[in-house]
Amino acid sequence: MDFVMKKLQIFLSLLVFLLPGCSKTPTPLKLKPNMVSSVSMPWGQALYYSQSRKITCLLVTEDYLWAGTNQGLQQWSLEGNRYQVITSRDGLPDDNVKALTISTSGSVWAATGKGLSSWTNGSWQNRTLPVEGEPTALAATVSGDAVWAGTTRGLAFYVFGRWVVYSSKAHVTALKPNAESGVWLGTKANGLFFCENGTCTPKPSPLLEVTAIDMEGDDVWVAGLSSDNAPMFMLLRGGKSYIYDAPARVGWIQRYGGNPLMSFGSTIASVVPCLEPGKNSFINRTRKAPCLDAVPFSKPLPMRITSVYRTGGNLWVGTETLGVTRYTESDMQQYTADDLVSSNVMGMSLECVPGTRRCFFSAGKNSFIYEHGAGFSPIPLVDHPGWSLSYFVTNPDGVLTAVARNGQGTVSFFERNGDGAWNPRTENPVTMETNDPNVRIRFAHYTKPYIVWVGITTSSSQYNGIQIVNFEK
Repeated sequence: MDFVMKKLQIFLSLLVFLLPGCSKTPTPLKLKPNMVSSVSMPWGQALYYSQSRKITCLLVTEDYLWAGTNQGLQQWSLEGNRYQVITSRDGLPDDNVKALTISTSGSVWAATGKGLSSWTNGSWQNRTLPVEGEPTALAATVSGDAVWAGTTRGLAFYVFGRWVVYSSKAHVTALKPNAESGVWLGTKANGLFFCENGTCTPKPSPLLEVTAIDMEGDDVWVAGLSSDNAPMFMLLRGGKSYIYDAPARVGWIQRYGGNPLMSFGSTIASVVPCLEPGKNSFINRTRKAPCLDAVPFSKPLPMRITSVYRTGGNLWVGTETLGVTRYTESDMQQYTADDLVSSNVMGMSLECVPGTRRCFFSAGKNSFIYEHGAGFSPIPLVDHPGWSLSYFVTNPDGVLTAVARNGQGTVSFFERNGDGAWNPRTENPVTMETNDPNVRIRFAHYTKPYIVWVGITTSSSQYNGIQIVNFEK
């Protein structure tokens, strides 16, 4: 009998979620797009193709703006006068940064495609997760020096220098710490949970996949997709749950200007209270649900928004190609991601392959390949760690070569083979030991297929100036 009553209670709970607020079938809410992916020009549509660094997550600390990207971790001083990119060469487990958080003690945590790392007192320390899967989410506790870490295969809690495993199966999509204790957990296929004291408790909801969670005071906002892939969001308030239809999949939720700000596909809008339903109201699926209207974000938005973060009255918006924009009540400020050409780069080169739409570009220690329609992507030198391609040049036989250097000031020459891999030009590589980590390659020019003239600026008097290299000697 108890079992039958429990099943009846579950059925009634789900029925309440799905009951509309009125008997008449409401008209689905439609919003006009206010987030663009192209710009209208006199001659047509201009698109941004550069994929140099797509911002995936944001974090703002006392002195810095941190932006995780698919190619390293960017760091700006908030004054905008200092900028650097931190990669696996600087200690990160991987260049693909998925999530960021900061603990109450001031340690910055980064989740990458190959594991976790924490930054304390200027150095990175890699962390071994006790659960399998690729890291997907991070969240620091509101009080106490502890961090929640989610992966595609589980959830773990780092406290007092050790890990506590909460789940070894859940595909974590979102984490939001509760103000007092515990964390709200969103999953890919199992809905919403609340985790504390070693266990995770499922929360009744029509959401199967949770895409975003945010909270303010006692209000918890959760968005996702139902079992039939319908976009919805939910408000947890005063021990009750209220379900609303969303006009499109909700990518993120952030409180801003006193109300939740949500991304609905190509539209960003605030969710604000209303007195009675109107043409801009969300359809509710719960009896006596508060009336909520959609108010599109009125300020100019950058193209291709990928992530958002809020600190006080500031809203930070990360993009796919145009860096970070900070919105305040009165103005906006750009933190640009000019990753291909940093302001302190002293040398650049560009070499395009005739008959193709492929070019090779170097700027300082970074080198990129440009493919038409795909944009810039970094050139990996997996088999030659510590080396960077500094100057590209094609020899008279049509072979693409590069003058390379490493962190110890050694200069050498690389060639690109048919598989796209870069390796030293000869079996016995020609090297110039300048012993100057800041050595710069000014130019390179072939007079014969085996003779190249190279301009070098270095503190080494032996190699400073023009060097003539004969590969047949």
